[in-house]
Amino acid sequence: MDKLNSGTFNTIANASKTIGGGVQVWARVDKKVHFGRSINVGSYKAGDVIPAGSMVHFDNESDYATIVKASESEALSTVNGLTFNDVCIPEGAVFASVAIVTSGKIWADATDVPVSVEAQLPNIEFIRARN
Repeated sequence: MDKLNSGTFNTIANASKTIGGGVQVWARVDKKVHFGRSINVGSYKAGDVIPAGSMVHFDNESDYATIVKASESEALSTVNGLTFNDVCIPEGAVFASVAIVTSGKIWADATDVPVSVEAQLPNIEFIRARN
């Protein structure tokens, strides 16, 4: 596998620079919702990376989505999708666009999704690496 295809890509600049290293998060994607859904990145600093497979909450009444961190226990019950690509935050960004996956297969070992949240995402199959 060549270096450009070994990771995930910056969805803001549409650059071909590898952001996600050698970890390929998605084994299969069946359904992406609202490609270009906006997330508020005002609390991130330039150069921060929101990794592929991050938990997301969105609703169909809004063009916006919220990244949910594993440490935000009160918000974990709202997770209804995962990010498709890494998003690298550029200087001065307030909003970024991201594709949200609602159906497919993900390498669970490469993401920070608690087991309790996996049950909320019935159309995403979480697979573990075999030792």
